[in-house]
Amino acid sequence: MKSLILAAGRGSRINEITKNHHKSLIKLKRKPLIKWQIDALTKFSIKTCVVTGYNENNIKKRLKQVKNITFIKNNEWQSSNMLYSLLCAKKWIDNDDLIVSYSDIFYSKSAIESLCQTNSALSILYDPNWHILWRMRFNNPLDDAETFKLDSFSFLREIGSRPKTIKECKGQFIGLIKISKKGWSMINEYIYLIKDKIKKIDTTTFLNFLISKGLKIEAVPISDTWGEVDTFDDYKLYKKLIRQDYFKWMK
Repeated sequence: MKSLILAAGRGSRINEITKNHHKSLIKLKRKPLIKWQIDALTKFSIKTCVVTGYNENNIKKRLKQVKNITFIKNNEWQSSNMLYSLLCAKKWIDNDDLIVSYSDIFYSKSAIESLCQTNSALSILYDPNWHILWRMRFNNPLDDAETFKLDSFSFLREIGSRPKTIKECKGQFIGLIKISKKGWSMINEYIYLIKDKIKKIDTTTFLNFLISKGLKIEAVPISDTWGEVDTFDDYKLYKKLIRQDYFKWMK
């Protein structure tokens, strides 16, 4: 098993911090987000790759003591999206089982363990109780939510559209994906169909595309608390919640 952290983008919605530092280096409980991710991932993966872009030297400097880590730069980070960053590491992945993580989230080791226990070719981690966190983050949870629909077997039916009601959101994708060797092979079969759009397609759009082609994507519920630092208000909220011991796994 390998792990891949997508850390190419700047994170302009939290410009108070990212104008000088990369978003993944935001500290919570004295530890950068990317270090929380690596600490959770390396229990289950033998090698980690970070796809960099904006402010890559700061990331490399902060992680210089981390073993078995590789850096690959997305030279077109300003004009591309998550999927393109993933494909920048295609040779490094080398048809291994893989966990893909966004770089602006934090989660526990047990979250990764839940994802690793699945046998599906493709699986994603989601929060079925997302509205609890979203109500703390936003006045109206639907303002920043995406549709998330499942079938009766917990496979994804739809993701990423603008919801009109809470009922359209059986959860929220948290930014963690497991891709098995079989899953990676399946993805590569369909990449060529969207090669002209590859730079602009985001993760959820691509997941919907795979669903439209008949691929099964298992949705795995997270049982622990987690967070996404998307704005400066998020950052202030999480610092407050940490003081209240909301994230009990954070030690």
